[in-house]
Amino acid sequence: MSNVHDQFSAGEKGEITWENKTFSEIPKIIINLIESLYQIKEILKNSDNKTLFYYWETKFKDKESNWINLVLENTKHFKLPFDLKKYLKEN
Repeated sequence: MSNVHDQFSAGEKGEITWENKTFSEIPKIIINLIESLYQIKEILKNSDNKTLFYYWETKFKDKESNWINLVLENTKHFKLPFDLKKYLKEN
């Protein structure tokens, strides 16, 4: 039986450069998030609040801030070497 991993949890790592620093050993799922950030923010901008409420199951005032909080809640176990919240807000 072969060992099967999806592309997000296979232990792959990457690096990002931000604020003139290079951060390595970043989980691939975070790299994918960062590489897709523009598209994600466009989807958020174009999504209606009712749809987002359905999927997020929580009330919110600001789509982007709520999304960032959800990302942080689901990625806190990574113990990243940079401030993901600040990165997501600034980019």
